[in-house]
Amino acid sequence: MNYLVYAVAAVALLYVVLVTVVMVLSVRKMRQPEGLLETVNEPQRLDAFPEVVEWADAQGFELNSQFLFDGLVGAGGMKMAVEGWFNPSRNLFLMYYHVQNKRYFEFISGLEGGYSLASSCSKDSLSLPFPEKVFCQAFDGASLDELFDAHLKALKFFETHFGVKAVAPDLPLRSLITRSISKQMNYVQGLPFWYLRGAWWHLVRRRQLANKSIIDVIQNL
Repeated sequence: MNYLVYAVAAVALLYVVLVTVVMVLSVRKMRQPEGLLETVNEPQRLDAFPEVVEWADAQGFELNSQFLFDGLVGAGGMKMAVEGWFNPSRNLFLMYYHVQNKRYFEFISGLEGGYSLASSCSKDSLSLPFPEKVFCQAFDGASLDELFDAHLKALKFFETHFGVKAVAPDLPLRSLITRSISKQMNYVQGLPFWYLRGAWWHLVRRRQLANKSIIDVIQNL
């Protein structure tokens, strides 16, 4: 019986170490994201995701940019495909990410005063902490309609709570993405003992924040 306990403990420890190593490598790889994002023009690949395209069209989003992202650690050189749609009437981006059979989407708004809000359908978006004024909420497995409603509700809260509204982007989408990644990685690396905290962020904090409205998170601070 003792051997079984030791074996389980060893596996758990190995997993924690693996998560920590992957986090450290990911942060270091993404701290200079300019070389990780390749702009492409491959509209044919959207044929595989008609539900997303049709929803985006119906809601007034227009395809803005497509990329290949080479920031995945341990993926054997595999790149993640990224699509970005933009709704000019709402100053709102819809981002769609897919690699192999994994895919998820999120809505992103740049706000006045340097604030920003992201709403994702994957709790993996919460794996790392965010800088001041950068907020993210994640509802695991949410539909486009559900996530859209949650994002709009949060935007109304931000307007009343912080006094900020969505603004038009000041840079092309690629530059916005690289700026955001760089800002977050610099923030993470500035935290005390950041390289030892990755397992906690990924295994505990991520699950604590998942499926919680950013409204509730802010009001409970």
